[in-house]
Amino acid sequence: MKIKAIKLFCLLISAVMLFAAVGCGNDSGAEQGGTANGGTQNSEGSGNLSWDEVKAKIPTEAKGKTIEVISWNKITDVTGAQDVVENFTKETDINVKWTLFNGTMADYRTKVAALVASQQSPDVVRLDSLHLGLLQVLQPLENIDYDFKDAAWDTRIMDVYTFGGKTYGTNMRNTLLQQPRTLIYNKNLINKYDLEDPYTLWKQGQWTLEKFKEICEIFTKECDDTSYAWTSYRIADMADIYGAPMIKRDGDTFTSNMNDPNLLKGWQEMTALREEGITNNMRFDRTNFENGKILFFTESPIGVRTTHYYFQSLKNTGALAIVPYPTLEGGNDAAIWGEVEAYGIPEGAPNANLVPYFLRYYLDADNYDKNTFFSDKTMLDVYESLMAAEKIYVNYDYALITDDVGTTGEKMCHGLINVKSAQVQQKLDSFSGMVDAAVKNTNGIVSELSK
Repeated sequence: MKIKAIKLFCLLISAVMLFAAVGCGNDSGAEQGGTANGGTQNSEGSGNLSWDEVKAKIPTEAKGKTIEVISWNKITDVTGAQDVVENFTKETDINVKWTLFNGTMADYRTKVAALVASQQSPDVVRLDSLHLGLLQVLQPLENIDYDFKDAAWDTRIMDVYTFGGKTYGTNMRNTLLQQPRTLIYNKNLINKYDLEDPYTLWKQGQWTLEKFKEICEIFTKECDDTSYAWTSYRIADMADIYGAPMIKRDGDTFTSNMNDPNLLKGWQEMTALREEGITNNMRFDRTNFENGKILFFTESPIGVRTTHYYFQSLKNTGALAIVPYPTLEGGNDAAIWGEVEAYGIPEGAPNANLVPYFLRYYLDADNYDKNTFFSDKTMLDVYESLMAAEKIYVNYDYALITDDVGTTGEKMCHGLINVKSAQVQQKLDSFSGMVDAAVKNTNGIVSELSK
């Protein structure tokens, strides 16, 4: 075991250099790419087992043992999670140790590899995206004596983390702990400038890209000079709305998508919005959004959870609201995911056989108070609508395009938004060779995972 762990550690150290995405702590949100393995929820499964049925299968020797979870979020960032974990212990006599990691996501992956190599593996590792180097130190769920075909598990998410029939991450279908992408907005600014309310437009079936741009244009003209309408998530938002990442996925195979006309169109739209002053080249400008200088903020619903530390002043005044991405006729018809929250089991996890029982309880939305989980009741409406989507879109660019090929996916995006819309094609062409190299590297690692 020790030799294998050291080998895995060496693999991950090299892979981290290949797949590290820039991002720090809770502000990270590495995007992925393409519709994963078809991206649809299949109908296979052995039925949705009740918790009592699941609990009855917990091995008797589990009592008194401790499951260690490693994550970059405090447990209190998830509304009600501390109570859920305590209730799990009361029901099962299995303890839970929550290990908080602070640092960049690249450091997080290196830390997990080091723990595995030193035979100090935690039992549960939180995943946020398809960083294949991290998957190399996880064990396939198929190794665990547990039936993950129970319909409670989300096969859309499991497809994202499956290669060669081996699945490295999972989540539940009904969970509140997932990251479909949304537009968060400031209702006080909507009222101040007498703008149409996006949530109302969405409920009326009128929340379109043209309507979004119209609201942004009015705000940009009327707000003060230090404000602007939209701070995007990874700047590739318009390309994602058009369903066009730089790297596409078809099952276990990744290919370049640089010649997709929708990729060009999406980036031309994004740069045009910058030229109009609707957005700028800053991503994730949370400070100015919280200070009332920005109307829209792209983020998953993690930031609008009641107890999460984002946007507290806006939550306290009831100014925060969310809405799905606007619709685009003829464009992306799938729900857009930012992070793809999942949970894996590392090699050497001392209580690997108990992890499924913990996840089955911890991730189950029925164990949380849905009415207080988000800071406004309309947010649950938006979240549940996005979670009901049968097809999801996942952008893999940020996880797969790294400094190993000359630059990162994030720097490519910054390079694209900083040119004029008429120069986007030329800029995309200049990146094609590096994207090809990233695809080659990715498929090499996938081949190893699939063995």
